[in-house]
Amino acid sequence: MNRLYKFSMLKLITSVVFFSILSGATVTASEPEVIEFLDLQRYQGKWFEIARFSNPFQNKCKKNVTATYTILENGSIEVVNTCTCESGQDEDVKGLIKIIDTQTNAKLGVSFFDVFGWRPVWGDYWVLGLDQDYTVAVIGDPNRKYGWLLSRTKKLSPTQVKIALRIFDKNGYDSKSLIYTIHDD
Repeated sequence: MNRLYKFSMLKLITSVVFFSILSGATVTASEPEVIEFLDLQRYQGKWFEIARFSNPFQNKCKKNVTATYTILENGSIEVVNTCTCESGQDEDVKGLIKIIDTQTNAKLGVSFFDVFGWRPVWGDYWVLGLDQDYTVAVIGDPNRKYGWLLSRTKKLSPTQVKIALRIFDKNGYDSKSLIYTIHDD
C-alpha cells in the first residue's frame, strides 16, 4: 500500500506541475498590436498630445505638450518634446528615435539621455493606431505602462477620441486613466 500511495502522489504532483506550466503559458499576456506599416516620412512633423497615461518624466508638464519628429540628413530621427510647466515657462527636451522593427517601422525606441554621444537608456515607442491621413496616432509600449494619444491638431472629434480609446482598451490599457492635455488657443 505504501508503494501505491507513493505512485499516486507522484502522478498527482506530475499532473499539477504539468497543468501549472500549461496554464501559465496560456495566461501570459500577448504584446500590444502595432500597425502594419509606419511611413516615417509622413509621420514626421508636429504632433499635439491629446492625452497620456501618467508617467514620471512628464510630471512638470501642465499644458501645451507637443512632439516634433524630424528625419535628419544622416537618416536618424530626432524628436523634440515641448510643454508649458506650472511656472509658465516652456521647456523642451531633444531625443533620438531608432527603428526596432524594420519590417513595420511601428516598433521604435526613443532615448532622451545622452552621455557623450552614448545613449544607454532607450524606451519603447510603439505605434498601436494611426489613421490613414496620419493625423491621429495611438502610441504605447509592450508593458502597457506608457501611452499617448497624439493629433496634428489641438482637438479631436468625439468619434476620433472614441476610436483611439478602443485601440488602447483592445491592447490591454485602461483608457479611463488617461490624463487629457490642455492646449492654449
